Amino acid sequence: MIIHVVKFNELEIKTDRKINKEDILITGFNILEFFVKDNIYTLILDKNLLINDLPEIKIFNENKELLLTKLFKTKEFDNLYYTEEKLGALYTNTHTIFKVWSPLAKEINLILVDDNTKYPMSRKENAVFEIKIDKDLLNQKYLYEVIFKDKKNISTDPYAISSSANEKYSVVVDIKENNTNFLNHENKIIYEASIRDLTFFKDSNIENKAKFLGLTEENKATSFGQKVGLDYIKDLGINYIQFLPIFDFSSDSVDELNQFSKYNWGYDPVNYNVVEGSYSANPHDPNSRILELQNLIKVLHNNSISVIMDVVYNHVFDAKKHSFDLIVPNYYFRLDENNKYIAATGCSNDVASEHSMVRRYIVDSLIFWLSKYKFDGFRFDLMGILDLDTMAEIYDKLSRINKNILILGEGWDMPSLEKEKRANQKNADKIPNIAFFNDSIRDLIKGSTFENIGCGYISRVENNEKNILKNILSGYEIMPYTKPSQLIQYVEAHDNLTLYDQLKLTMPYEDENDIIKRHLLGTSIILFSFGIPFIHSGQEFLRTKMGDENSYKSSDDINMIDYKRAYEFSEYVDYFKELVKIRKYFNIFTLNDFEKIKKCSKVLKDDNYIIAYEIKDLIIVHNANYFEFDFDINNGKYTVLVNNHKAKLSGLDTINIVDNKVKLNALSTLVLVKS
Repeated sequence: MIIHVVKFNELEIKTDRKINKEDILITGFNILEFFVKDNIYTLILDKNLLINDLPEIKIFNENKELLLTKLFKTKEFDNLYYTEEKLGALYTNTHTIFKVWSPLAKEINLILVDDNTKYPMSRKENAVFEIKIDKDLLNQKYLYEVIFKDKKNISTDPYAISSSANEKYSVVVDIKENNTNFLNHENKIIYEASIRDLTFFKDSNIENKAKFLGLTEENKATSFGQKVGLDYIKDLGINYIQFLPIFDFSSDSVDELNQFSKYNWGYDPVNYNVVEGSYSANPHDPNSRILELQNLIKVLHNNSISVIMDVVYNHVFDAKKHSFDLIVPNYYFRLDENNKYIAATGCSNDVASEHSMVRRYIVDSLIFWLSKYKFDGFRFDLMGILDLDTMAEIYDKLSRINKNILILGEGWDMPSLEKEKRANQKNADKIPNIAFFNDSIRDLIKGSTFENIGCGYISRVENNEKNILKNILSGYEIMPYTKPSQLIQYVEAHDNLTLYDQLKLTMPYEDENDIIKRHLLGTSIILFSFGIPFIHSGQEFLRTKMGDENSYKSSDDINMIDYKRAYEFSEYVDYFKELVKIRKYFNIFTLNDFEKIKKCSKVLKDDNYIIAYEIKDLIIVHNANYFEFDFDINNGKYTVLVNNHKAKLSGLDTINIVDNKVKLNALSTLVLVKS
């Protein structure tokens, strides 16, 4: 038997048992109307319920629970409790105002930890509890004591912007706006990396390994002369770096006071607006983590590199212990008819972004990161869990602050909401300013990445050429995308096997040199595609995780950027750098209109393992055959930019075609520009 509050004066009872009005007793309430349809009983009460003081209800003389999940979705609830009042600890040097929202709490007390004092907060009609403390509380640790009718919770502040080590306490801080400007690059190339992985390599002279500060250090190298960290990234030529989670994640995943005792990517959110302390040189100091991250972003901006923050608003580490649920139980997460967590994320809970105050929280959080830290973009983990209205509002609000904001996400189709509400690829046309990871080109190039890991075009799967070419030429008709900038073109990311490891697994008898050629071919396809190319850190030197397809909590040795491998495979790193230069030089790749791309491009061949196309003066040919191939081409003079796993923007060679043929090397990319 399930009892839902659907309006403040209306209940629904779902049961297979027959109920009479006389079987129901609600303390302090009379039932005005009582009727049944399809085993759902509806009760209209004589007055409104107080949701922070729900009455006792008995059916057949047994106590029952009233569930508020359906009420939370109503306009009636929003009209009464939705607020745009600023929440959190609002600091000045003369006073701090604390504000927290909870329609379900009867009382809330502010606990000042350092002073060992407790202050009752005043409740307003919009369910905001507030108190003003008239003294300087800078760096004061605090908690909330939230008192309900039947229990009492101690919680941190969901709007806190800093914390003590390992998220034990929220901390009052005075954050200033980062002294840097937003960047914008027309011809975007994203490089995904982890703070920890980039600077962990033991044989380097980076002083602050696995820290924000470590990535700001310049002129750093290994004992064998390989550049590392910031200098290495700068040399690659990429112009966007996307960091794996740097918000505060669970200390069960990484201990901020003993960082190297455990490894974790950090997709375990605890404090959404707090910087992760394990990346700080001093996690005890609530200001250090803020200043160090701001400094890193400023340094990257000074080197013309934009910064994307990986955000995880789709789930939390532990819903029952999270401040969301400790302060407003069951509001921030999706629950089914039986009041159980919906978990399409596979992470035991899904955040209810469609609830008005949840949506507001997510938008507020992103505005905070954008305005105070000056991030240039946000990557949404499992974005398909979130709803379309939330994503549309996010873009609307953030683009008012930074008109060039880049928003991208994993738009997988995840069954947590009604299909028409999901922020997934199938609804891409409804959020035209948001980009989606294009798993179509990924799987066509390298093969399936889940369960039955398979082969793709570069590993000798037939008949993928035409569909790959559709993806290369902007993904028109692949999904309802409205423009090429909605496609994040990639073949490798932090999830799943690296491209190298997948090739090794699926082609166990392949010669190592041919594995390398196939890998370079896959990366080349991505960099010569319309849309936004995305590169996983280390992809340029054939990164391996030793076959680990989900290294989220594997060792540093598995996850670190192996600069020794980068040194040994320096010729492939150089190849990648030149591809980046070529991509950035030819602004034709920034065309953001399907019709214009159709007019300026021409398909030359898309079968027999050959993918060839012409874009204005560029001729690009990918050959996945084991053998050389004579390719038909118009006579004339051409500059060779890419050939046989070598590349050079200024040209490898100049050729004069007189017999309408050009030789394609096996397992390689050829790029020519008409002289």
